[in-house]
Amino acid sequence: MLVIQIAPEDVKATARVIPARGENPSRTVYDQTALFRLGGRSVIESRLSHDSESQKLPAGLYTLDGSSYQINNYGGVELKKGYQQTIVTLSSAIQPYLTELKMKEF
Repeated sequence: MLVIQIAPEDVKATARVIPARGENPSRTVYDQTALFRLGGRSVIESRLSHDSESQKLPAGLYTLDGSSYQINNYGGVELKKGYQQTIVTLSSAIQPYLTELKMKEF
């Protein structure tokens, strides 16, 4: 499971201007540092881009919502484009499965 961690020191967002291209005007995005935990020891520091500074995430653990995936032409699962992905708190993502998890022994 992909876990996205926002550390307390990464609650800030940094403005970045994307230059105009063709008919598209320049625009400002707000980057926030995040740690992407892919399982095991694999941790990747990257950034999340937001359209406004108010969209920055508070410190905590997150994952991608199920609506962020799609079935491709070959029947495989793939991620939608970045602007179509939805980030949700990890606790809300696992909430529907808590009862089932409590029933199983590990």
